[in-house]
Amino acid sequence: MVLSDTRDEGVATVTGLRALPGGRTYQLWLMSGGVARSVGVLDVGQDRDTVLVHGARRAGQFGISTEPAGGSRTPSNVWASMDL
Repeated sequence: MVLSDTRDEGVATVTGLRALPGGRTYQLWLMSGGVARSVGVLDVGQDRDTVLVHGARRAGQFGISTEPAGGSRTPSNVWASMDL
């Protein structure tokens, strides 16, 4: 994840994700104060994906979860995260 404070945006590049069973996808989240906001769903089966993230300045963490195809309103299981 690369962030720009002046633009309040970031770019997340994700690589090396294992293929998920049918009907599942990876979803990216910005998290702050116990609240998660979806910033994108990755294309299933791609080895690498890049997502433009808006409103990153106020987030404390970035996370990835596995969700049903199409994504979820809230993360069901964030299995990887990093502090911003």
